[in-house]
Amino acid sequence: MISLGTVELVELLSREEIDCDDKTFSRIITLFLQERLLSEEELANGILVSLPSVKRWAQGTNLPRLHVRRSICEALAHMITQRLRRRN
Repeated sequence: MISLGTVELVELLSREEIDCDDKTFSRIITLFLQERLLSEEELANGILVSLPSVKRWAQGTNLPRLHVRRSICEALAHMITQRLRRRN
């Protein structure tokens, strides 16, 4: 069964133009972690960043630049699609 948090995450990441403002980006990172789709370490390894970076992003501090956030959101959209396919 898919939780409401996962539904929100899919909705945020499935838009044609993913909104990667500060608040939305932090929400996406937080949802990935809360829904246990990935651990902080898996998320960091999956998008090739340090673990402290993921922790700061989840807290909404020290976010990457907008063009980098867009790339990360695209990678996360791909990751969640793969995870959900494996669950079914």
